[in-house]
Amino acid sequence: MIMCHVLVVDDDPIHHYLAQYLSRDNSKIASLKCFLKSSDALLFLKERILNSLSIPDVILLDINMPDMDGPAFLEASKNIFTGIHKKIRVFILSSSLNLQHKNLVDKYNFVKGFYTKPLTKNILKKLVI
Repeated sequence: MIMCHVLVVDDDPIHHYLAQYLSRDNSKIASLKCFLKSSDALLFLKERILNSLSIPDVILLDINMPDMDGPAFLEASKNIFTGIHKKIRVFILSSSLNLQHKNLVDKYNFVKGFYTKPLTKNILKKLVI
């Protein structure tokens, strides 16, 4: 069985707790790491790639965050993702119903879907296949 490494980028600690809770029942998830700030998550990814360490398979990204919002994270990470062999799949998980945010799926080839919060067991199961 292929194990999946998941990164959650969301400024709400409740969503971190929910993701951790739901991941316990999912045998396909090898690890789950959470960041409150997208800038910290971006730094984490850069350091992992620079040092040839394992990187996540899936990123669950919130849109509305105070430090660096989801679209800014996607723009900053597109150059990072282009230079690596492993394909990281990003899924937007947000309470936003803004059409511009939903269009981010079409703008970046590594963004694979848009889901409305809250994260559920079924959504998580779909994302880690």
